[in-house]
This record gives sequence, C-alpha cells and structure tokens, in this order.
Amino acid sequence: MPDRHNQLPSDHPGPGRTIRLPIALGIWVFLALVVSGCAEGCQDRISNPFDCEQNPRVCDTSAGDAGADTQADAEADVADGSQTVCADHSECGPNQRCSRGRFCIPDDSQDPLCETDGECGSNAHCTPDGTCVASCTVDLECAPGESCIDGRCIVGGGCSEDSECGVGGSCEDDVCRISCSEDSDCGRDAFCFEGQCSFGCQDDTDCAGDGICWRGACAPPSEDNPDEPAPDPDAGDGRPNPDPDDPDDDPTDRDDAPTCQTSEDCPADQTCRDGRCVSEGICTDDSECSPGSYCARGQCQLACVDNTDCASGLECADSGRCVDPETGGPPQPATCSSSSDCEPCEACVQGQCRVVARVCATDSQCGIGKDCLDGLCRYQCDGAGDCPKGQTCESGLCRDTSPANAACTADSECSDGRCINGRCWDSCSGHADCGPQLMCDHGTCQPDWRPGPDCNNASMQCPASASCVDGYCTVPCDSDDACRSGTCSFGYCTR
Repeated sequence: MPDRHNQLPSDHPGPGRTIRLPIALGIWVFLALVVSGCAEGCQDRISNPFDCEQNPRVCDTSAGDAGADTQADAEADVADGSQTVCADHSECGPNQRCSRGRFCIPDDSQDPLCETDGECGSNAHCTPDGTCVASCTVDLECAPGESCIDGRCIVGGGCSEDSECGVGGSCEDDVCRISCSEDSDCGRDAFCFEGQCSFGCQDDTDCAGDGICWRGACAPPSEDNPDEPAPDPDAGDGRPNPDPDDPDDDPTDRDDAPTCQTSEDCPADQTCRDGRCVSEGICTDDSECSPGSYCARGQCQLACVDNTDCASGLECADSGRCVDPETGGPPQPATCSSSSDCEPCEACVQGQCRVVARVCATDSQCGIGKDCLDGLCRYQCDGAGDCPKGQTCESGLCRDTSPANAACTADSECSDGRCINGRCWDSCSGHADCGPQLMCDHGTCQPDWRPGPDCNNASMQCPASASCVDGYCTVPCDSDDACRSGTCSFGYCTR
C-alpha cells in the first residue's frame, strides 16, 4: 500500500540493521565529546573550554553549607531518604549537585555543572540534571525512545494534530507534548508538568499557572518559596531502584495464570500463550507481570515447566524461571553491535542490549509506514492484505485479531513453535528466520511492532547536519566514543 509518509524501496532491509557502507563514503570525523572534570582543568565535553573563572560553580568544592559533608555522608543520605532539598547546585555540599528532582545527591557526573543554557557555550545546553551537554541533531544522539527536538532529547516528536501525540497528548507548534505521570516519562531534557511533558521554556511566562521555568523546563513552584521549584518526591534521584535482574526468591507457578483459548478470553492488556493469559507490553520488574509470569529482558514470560519452555542456552529452574545454567541466575544482557541483535523491547547501547522505557508515545517515533498504537508501532494499512499474520486492518492500522476457531490451545499442538492467541507461530533464532513484517520475539516469530526507518535513503528527510544511511538519519563518527549509542560503524553512528 502507498505509505502516508514516504514510500520505501521494496528491497529496504528493515529496522535495526548494522550499517554496511562502502568504504568510498569515507570516514567522516564527528566532534567527539571530551570527558573530563574539574580535576583536569574544567575541560567540558562540548569542545568549548570551561575554566574556573568562566564558570566558578563548576570548580567550587566549598559552595553551600547544606547537605552532606562527604561523599560517604551523601550516600548515606540517599540510602535513608534524608536528602537536602535544593533549587541550585550552590545549595548543596562538596561533591554534590542539585538533581532534576531538586535534591542534593552525590555528583557522579563528568559533565560541567550549570543552571542555565548560557553557562554551557555554543551548541550545548543545560539539562534538567544541571549539567552541560552537547545539543543533539538527530534522534540517534538521544537515548532509545527519545526524539531530538530543537537540540534537546525528549519523548515526543513532530506532529500536525493532537491525534498523533497519544492519549492525553497535544500538538503544540508542530511538536508533541505527550501525557505523563512523572519526569521519567519525558526524557533527558524535559519535566512532567501538569500532566504533560514540558521543555524549551525561556522564562516563567512560558509556563502555565504558577509554573517556574527551571533549567529549560516548567516545574511546579515550592509551597515554601513560590520563586523556586518544588522538589519532586517521586524523582528517586540516587535512591535504590528495583533490579529486574535480581528477582525475588518466590517461585513462579504458571498454574496461577488464568487459562484461555485465545486472547479474547484474557483481560485487555494480556494475550493467550500456551493456554495461559500473560501481560503484554514492556516490563521492568516482576510486579508489572500477571500471575504465573515473570519479567525477563523487558517482557513478561510465562513460568516454565521444563527446558523446552526456555530459549536456546537456558534451562528451567525450580523457581519456574529460565536461567543461565552456568550461574543459576537470569541471563546477563546480550552483547550487540546493533539493535537487531537484541530482543524487541531492547536497544543496543554501548555494546549491550538494554530494555527501553517504551517503544513509542507518538506516531513520528514509529518512522515510515507505521503509527503508534497502545505504545507499539503498528503498520499502516488500507486492507487486511497490508497486515502481517495474526492481524487485520482497522481504522488504517494493523491490529491483533483472534481467530474464529483456535487452531491450537497449547504449545504441544504446534509442530515447531509456540501457540499464541490460538495460532501456531514458528520458532526462530533471529529476525531473518521470520517472514515479511514479522520479527523474532524471544525465540518465536511475531508481528513486527518495532519502529520503522526514518528515511527512504534521501538525506533531504533528515536534519541539515545529518545523512540518510540505510534508512536512518545519522551523523558521522570516527570512533564508538563519538556516538551516544556506543556504536560507530563504517564512519556513522548506528544503533
């Protein structure tokens, strides 16, 4: 079907590939970020020198009497929750900084500290974390799930109408302001303010109501001092977080999961796998999974009974979890050179597969030929023939559908693969093992809901400083360190 955004060539390789470019393109030198702190003379990561006369806050280790006196004291404050509230770095003690949550925390950043963009030099800005970083030019320079908007990394994207910005989102000045419940929903350079992600303010007049423009984003005012931002009690800055790779000791029993024949028998946010209902979507720990399942590499997995329920190389432990037979624990993050080496809910970052916070929040995050539906990128369609197996076309998007009569109710009824939503799906060891519009999802072929490509190999669809390479807008590099993704392939950053 004709694409609503751009038409891709029929031989396009699809998302997540490692870039393979002819050497004739050459190795372009990308401005590498120089990592150093004040101990090395206040050289920043933005190629503009920071000396202590220009930015005394960066090198002042005696600023402020508040907060812990030593790093050990600061770590103790973090552990017991007795952190000092702050409005800028000067209100924190030595070796501390004022975090985006407005608490004094140990300063483990290697970037110069700041309060305003003006302290960061050209082609850089001050983040809500209070550190100077180089402004982005393409999405690839941001974390997975973030978009590069006006040099800042946010969860959003371009738009022309509110419907492209998800439930509760709005399109303002051709940019999506997505709905949110906490700062972590919004990306590196934005805050969650009054239910929507905020970024790019210049002063308080840009913020609704009594909002305070702080470090380039709107924040609620403090009850004690309306001229300062209120602390965010849910920010969790420096506080211990649940570790999805360190599950609790309670065994997981698949018998706790409700039985089903198709996904129609399960709640709206669950699907039928091997005759049991299992939560869909991205997870970060077991608490986000339905009974009888656990969180593994970003997705809820039905508890295992024997080794046949586990991916190749893993075995079923007494806990009902698939584990590494050598360690007896969960498998470690896989190494990678591109996101095609990872599971669908992961991205390749610094050579390791990392779980992403979300696949999409807006249509623009899904690239060419796809739109965002319920947090996943779905193919656009004009009819059922435009959709992958197991889906039908409804309101212009491919959506999962249950068969009128289930072809299977358990994995044992499938010759080679898994029974999911009343259909047998083939086993796989990589995306290439699956057919068109499908992906390899934890060893089983499934409809591909990953983001599509950014461009159809026409650089005019990319920012002026970027190039379209293998379907993605990217920037040149000369080493892995020059790429936030950690991968420089044939002279270009890739993920």
